[in-house]
Amino acid sequence: MLVFEDLHWADEESLLAWQRLHRFTAHLPLLLIGSARPLPRLRTLEVLRSRLDGDVISLPPFDGPAVAALAEETLARDPGEDFLGFAAGYSAGNVGYLCELFAEFADGREPDVTPHSRLAAVVEDHLAALSLLCKRTLNSAALLGSSFTVADLTGVTGRELRALIGAVEEALAARVLETEGERLRFRVPLVREVFAANTPPAIRAVLHQEIAATMAGSGAPADRVAEQLLQVGDELTARWIPQWLLDNVRALPTGPAAELLHLLSHQRNLTEDQHRSLAGELAALLLPETGATPSWSAQPWCAPLHTLARVRNRTVPRTS
Repeated sequence: MLVFEDLHWADEESLLAWQRLHRFTAHLPLLLIGSARPLPRLRTLEVLRSRLDGDVISLPPFDGPAVAALAEETLARDPGEDFLGFAAGYSAGNVGYLCELFAEFADGREPDVTPHSRLAAVVEDHLAALSLLCKRTLNSAALLGSSFTVADLTGVTGRELRALIGAVEEALAARVLETEGERLRFRVPLVREVFAANTPPAIRAVLHQEIAATMAGSGAPADRVAEQLLQVGDELTARWIPQWLLDNVRALPTGPAAELLHLLSHQRNLTEDQHRSLAGELAALLLPETGATPSWSAQPWCAPLHTLARVRNRTVPRTS
């Protein structure tokens, strides 16, 4: 068995050698294997592939059991189900990214959705063949949330649709993006985070608020607007946000709604009425009228309110 890796980077002499070896497989006990990414598309490689009578196999991503088996083979200690689940989802089962995540775990790094420089370098090297226009388009797309439309992309880039089609098609061909009904999304969450990190944080905060304003103005679902606002963190400064949140808080899941209410409660440009209204909505979410525990993950800043909720719930009369 003879294996040629990364044929997408091969020069003509290497591909010619591959072609000659392929002829020997008809007469010798030789298994010839080659690997190549979808991009770059070398014309010589495309011609060679069309002339061969071998099988072309698309390798699927690693599933949960395969990720666990790779971790067992790679790591000296059990990383636990939480880390394995995070790694599988964050890498979308990409073996190269998984190996780098495992290496960072072995070095003592905690799981984090913000990619470290070494992991980001692996992703950038993997996608080096993309054109500059495609990379710039993906930088903008990464700010649009978990999924987006081409119309969203034209709005955030300021470019006409026809100018974006080629870049989007290239990203789809490279399997960086994939379709989700009529929407697009990054196939690998890690890759999206790497492209998002290419925009400086201060500029990113402004852009997320502008994108959120455009979505809110066009009647986008409240959870998509909230997804943009949550990316901003403590830098929420746009004056339209408090009133929008008060108008839409009941349409949001409890977790995102409470986090946005908390973030806005620290803003200094709020009126007294807005402060009072936001605090009231936050209390209504975190201090339930029954003894039920909130189903969403607790945040450190919620501890005092949870304590108050337990005290309050002891005084709530129960009926049976």
